[in-house]
Amino acid sequence: MRDSKMVQVVAEEVIMAVAHWLTAVVNRSLQPKPAPQPKVEEQPVVNNTSETEQLLLKLSTLVERLYERDQAMAALEKRINSIEQYLGEKGALGQHMKDSRQAIATLDNRLDCVETLTQEITPSLEKAELNTQLITVLENRTKLVESLLVRFRVVPRSVGGNSQAIALLKNRVEALEAAQDSSHENSHKSVPITKVF
Repeated sequence: MRDSKMVQVVAEEVIMAVAHWLTAVVNRSLQPKPAPQPKVEEQPVVNNTSETEQLLLKLSTLVERLYERDQAMAALEKRINSIEQYLGEKGALGQHMKDSRQAIATLDNRLDCVETLTQEITPSLEKAELNTQLITVLENRTKLVESLLVRFRVVPRSVGGNSQAIALLKNRVEALEAAQDSSHENSHKSVPITKVF
């Protein structure tokens, strides 16, 4: 689009220069020739060749200026593209920051939910810890009772052993008593009774 504008401007300038040149040539050809006058100091006659050269010089200058302007426009366009690219990157960065803020807000909400759940669970955890302590106390008491039961299990055995020993002693005592009684009776029977006359 820029190239077409440049071509259009160059074409317009060339047309204007050619039209100006043609107008000058036509005006000179239509002017009446002056009557011969006595020789005076001749003034320099304008040469068509010099006018053509001037026209070409102007055209060359115009083309050079147009080229310089085109170069300046290209440099300016490059700078504008750089600015647009920079702004685009800034826009992408802004979008990234916006997305990051949304992600942080989402995480913050989730963390709030977790903290709320933690606050709700804390009493249950405290109760569970208390229950654990109670269970530990019950386990210790149960171990104590079990140790006492182990000791009580030994008692019947010892009592049973004592009962048997007592029964044996009783039998032996009874046997000794019976033996003693029988020996006492035998001693009375075997001793003769003497009469003194």
